[in-house]
Amino acid sequence: MKPNALSLALALCLSTPLACIAQATPSAAATAHVADVARAQANAAKLASDAARLASERAAVEAKQARHLVPVDEDAEPVSDAEALAIAALRGLMAAPPERALPLVRKVLAGQQSDRVKERAVFVLAQIDGSDAAALLKQTAQQGQGNVRTQAVRALGIRGDADSLATLKTLYPGGDAAVRDAVLESLMIANDRKGLYEIALQAKDEGDASRAIQMLAVSGGRDELRALAKSGVHARNLVDAFAISNDFEGLIALARDPADPKVQRDAIAQLGILGDARAREALQDFYRKAATDEIRDAALQGLMVSGDEQGLLALYRAETQPERKRELLQTLTTIGGDAAFEAIDAALDGKSP
Repeated sequence: MKPNALSLALALCLSTPLACIAQATPSAAATAHVADVARAQANAAKLASDAARLASERAAVEAKQARHLVPVDEDAEPVSDAEALAIAALRGLMAAPPERALPLVRKVLAGQQSDRVKERAVFVLAQIDGSDAAALLKQTAQQGQGNVRTQAVRALGIRGDADSLATLKTLYPGGDAAVRDAVLESLMIANDRKGLYEIALQAKDEGDASRAIQMLAVSGGRDELRALAKSGVHARNLVDAFAISNDFEGLIALARDPADPKVQRDAIAQLGILGDARAREALQDFYRKAATDEIRDAALQGLMVSGDEQGLLALYRAETQPERKRELLQTLTTIGGDAAFEAIDAALDGKSP
């Protein structure tokens, strides 16, 4: 059971008796601290959501790889009798010899069939071995339209050979958003971290850079992410990527670099997402040695997100400035647990825990 509001108010007052009257109405500092805690909690929730979403995306794309390619969803929308018949005919080509199947697939892709039928044709094409089939798939990825084109792009990634990967990289700069996303998914599935790194490094748009960096994080491209950090580009996107990929070394390097104060503060706060012993120890150290209130606040947010009761209690015991002591007690009570009750009990008795 967590302490109620009255106990918390008494604890805060008794920990600094002279400020008791002022605490009857929340101070600007207290209000700001509550807002900081809320932001830290929201940020932690967002990162957890991002990690779950990216893991889900990776699982979905890996499922495509396992099945070679996602076939057309025939239940997604009504299909005309003509489309249904054409799709059934293409399904029949799955077991046909390549030399018989390929000309018919080529005819469909060059003809006036609907996109749904052409998507099914790309699915069949992806199953056909040989250089002629590979050339047609490459041509469709380069010149196709809409979903037919993105289906072909994904199929190239699933092939994963050097020529297919080289084609993907040439498609990225001039592709629309759907094509670019499909290229990134394909490079991730092909485990082409170098390709993802090059796209992220050369990206002119922050959105494109962010997506490529996320894919690198999901694919475990720690070395490539660290190389991006050393290059000095897209540092703000790298903070979340290091946190999602659970890379302490990458994140701590940004946290120790004062070149961009906002990146540094964000990196310090995101150490709390990692939550391991090294991250907690680093956060306590950042708090103790903080040269600015902003750095100290970032460390406090990280400690709150990591749930480091004992670390916060140690800082609370050592703190001599009344306002900082109150902030530490507020953070402890937000987390709850034995350490919070120990601190509250001591504060109510006018003692140090």
